[in-house]
Amino acid sequence: MELPLIGELGLNTGIVLMTALVALMLHLSMNTGKPSGPQLDERALESLLLGEDDDDADDEDGGWDDDGETQPERPTAASANAAAARIAAEQKKMRFGSASEENATRPKKQRVPPPPPKKINEGPFSIGDRVVLRNLQSAKELNGRHGIIADLWDKSTERYPVDLDLYDPRRGGAISVKATNMVKEPPVSAENEESRAPVDKGVLSEQHGRAVSFICSSMRQSVANTVKSTDPKKIANFCWMFWRTPNNKGVYPSLSKYLLEDITKDNTVDEIEKQLNPTQPKGSYDLIRNAMTSTRAVRGWNVRVTGEFWIIGGNSDGTLVIPTCNTRTVYCVAGLRLPLAVQIMQQTKCPRPPKFNLTLLPWFGRLVHDPFISTTSGTDRVEVASPLLTSQLMQSSR
Repeated sequence: MELPLIGELGLNTGIVLMTALVALMLHLSMNTGKPSGPQLDERALESLLLGEDDDDADDEDGGWDDDGETQPERPTAASANAAAARIAAEQKKMRFGSASEENATRPKKQRVPPPPPKKINEGPFSIGDRVVLRNLQSAKELNGRHGIIADLWDKSTERYPVDLDLYDPRRGGAISVKATNMVKEPPVSAENEESRAPVDKGVLSEQHGRAVSFICSSMRQSVANTVKSTDPKKIANFCWMFWRTPNNKGVYPSLSKYLLEDITKDNTVDEIEKQLNPTQPKGSYDLIRNAMTSTRAVRGWNVRVTGEFWIIGGNSDGTLVIPTCNTRTVYCVAGLRLPLAVQIMQQTKCPRPPKFNLTLLPWFGRLVHDPFISTTSGTDRVEVASPLLTSQLMQSSR
């Protein structure tokens, strides 16, 4: 017998009402006050909805699976809260750190030294002024010497530190001189400027280079005959140690007599000039005679400097050298046949400035070097500057 239509409506209506009732109960349970028990996290809810099996969590074999490997313990709400608390604490520590960790990881501030006090000049000269010494009583041999003001005036002593030109490095650096014992160096006269020895690419002209070499060679040959030695170092030391003695004897008077008088007794001037300069002989011997009698050349070689020097580099006027005892002083030395720096670098390849024994000599407004040079080690080993000293030397040469 067919059910009445109302029966069909009642069954459908019941299903709809039952579904609505279940939805209402779920809605009410989700919107009630916070339950006292632990809440189900999203991962657990997802596991339930997907129908994952929890039987493994209730195994009584201590959590070992069939392969004998441990299974990770499934977190509970309490353990999750504790882990969250630990993570929060670690994150806070990473952000701020404890006092000791913060001090250990924070970069230390480098202490910036205070700027040096500003130098105030209270004397009549300024740093860098060229001066000439005069009226010295206790060091009369320095009268007429030229130098440069190295630092400020000392008000208590009324003295200036002065770096003298061609001052023997073995006597130290600057000397202390009263302002009343100095005058400013006059500008170089046009005549002296024109009479300076010509230089090209750091080297003396051929005529001047040959003249210096000939004079030094004659000097060494004469001394070698006197000391009965062929040791070049011993001969060089004797030359400069006894260049001129107090009784007007020594190497210079003997050398002067030979080159100005004796040499012409056995040779004509033309023969001497051809020996001096085969390519351009004319005037060669006149330059020798002029150099031997001029205080701007050989006659003035009592003013010289012998010692250890750093070889820095070169320019169009010559090679830059700095004495080891006073790095404020820089000399420009003209080469004889090659630039001094090139001559040294041909003998040894140095990554930094090398140190050599040199004797610097005046020559008609230039500085030249004794052709005999040697290492400071006493052997073939060449001493070179440290990287830090190299930086300081380069700064001085600028």
